[in-house]
Amino acid sequence: MEDTNDLILALKKYTYIDTVETLEKEQYPEYIKRVLKNEGFIIDDIAANELSIRVDYDLYALDLEINKLKLYSYDTKKITIELIKELVSKNLEDNIYELTKLVLEEKIEKAHEVFKDLMQTNEEPLRIINQLGQRVRELMYAKDLLNQHYNQEQIAQYFNYKKGRAYFLIKDAKVVKQEKLEYLLSSLSQLDFKIKSGNIDKKIGLELLILGSV
Repeated sequence: MEDTNDLILALKKYTYIDTVETLEKEQYPEYIKRVLKNEGFIIDDIAANELSIRVDYDLYALDLEINKLKLYSYDTKKITIELIKELVSKNLEDNIYELTKLVLEEKIEKAHEVFKDLMQTNEEPLRIINQLGQRVRELMYAKDLLNQHYNQEQIAQYFNYKKGRAYFLIKDAKVVKQEKLEYLLSSLSQLDFKIKSGNIDKKIGLELLILGSV
């Protein structure tokens, strides 16, 4: 539609029109630094990258979180990774992916940090346990399909995933041992039973599992 159209001319005259950028994932940290610098705030590369991940590379969510972070750092004009971790929660799926990976790799300290992040955002422990179980089963199914010589496209179709997500699922399934998956799934099942039978507090039980004590 051309600018000579009366409606468009009227809109341009009386309406504020904002141009929304589209960014590739790797462009987000620099974009964040630039936006904040223009408003007199400082953020380093690590913090900008963490913020990008936590908003899931969504510009609308990013704008909301930047405004919140600016309010909390108004006096210092410095946005730190600690502040981001305190105020900006990851979505549950990302946290579950990371937590499962860290537990399977026995990176206990980092796994415990993810657990504490989840507790700060008031995530329900039983929901986390259920999601961890689903992720472990997903890896087990993927390993089984790989053993049946399924390729990436077939696995993507099986799970109804996009090819990119299927690629990372296959990558993770190839490196993790079946025995570890079976052990973790069994531990999660036992913990779920203990919680529901009143033998252990759900938050404490999940924390002990992550620390390797359940």
